[in-house]
Amino acid sequence: LEEGWRAALHPEDLAPSLQVFEAAFARREPYTLVYRMRRHDGAYRWIQSNGSPRYDTQGRFLGFIGHSLDITDLMLAQERIEHLVKVLRAIRDVNQLIVHERDPQALIREATRLMVDHRGYASALLLLTDESDRPTAWAQAGQEEAFEDLKDGLERGELPPSAGDDRRSRRAG
Repeated sequence: LEEGWRAALHPEDLAPSLQVFEAAFARREPYTLVYRMRRHDGAYRWIQSNGSPRYDTQGRFLGFIGHSLDITDLMLAQERIEHLVKVLRAIRDVNQLIVHERDPQALIREATRLMVDHRGYASALLLLTDESDRPTAWAQAGQEEAFEDLKDGLERGELPPSAGDDRRSRRAG
């Protein structure tokens, strides 16, 4: 294979792509590869390459003939669809949880777990507050260290700075 092609492949895609190509070459059978290739500006694009063995009139193998397509838009659309499916599953599961769970602490504990499991967040934090916006309960899931800086403030009854945006939007509405 051409060295420029190998050098432009995303490092994670090099070994699997070579494996598919070498197996197809050894068996003289069609192949399809999907990989990321670095452009001249350094950005990676998703590429699908298809090849079929080519023979001369005496049946001697000449190599492969094929084509490559930029499928980046398709891959990004598939990622968006997968994300939306995760969002919908999380909404469904949280809605079911709200209907069935009567213990507020268990509700937010399970809801944070669902956010991490279904939405792919590394961590999640949910707060319950009283009428004066003081945290009364909270639950976290995922990376514990993400919330270390917030724990002391929550225990003192202070909301994290990011909760200020939500309070302002609720008051404005």
